[in-house]
Amino acid sequence: MTDLIDQRMNKMIFKMLFIIITANTTITWMNKDGVAHTVTSNTGIFDSGTINTNGIYSHLFSTAGSYPYHCSLHPS
Repeated sequence: MTDLIDQRMNKMIFKMLFIIITANTTITWMNKDGVAHTVTSNTGIFDSGTINTNGIYSHLFSTAGSYPYHCSLHPS
């Protein structure tokens, strides 16, 4: 199963700050904002590094659950 999360940033805010998924799901984030962002797990499970404008990042979640995340470049 693959889910696509299209991150069209608005005023530097993610549309979703956590995801709830089933096991073995790949999530893909797309940065459509005019500035770079990261997708960084609040618990250290994943970190995209810098995603520039029109860049993408995908992560395979092998375990079902809720995964909070944030942008480490714009934490507030």
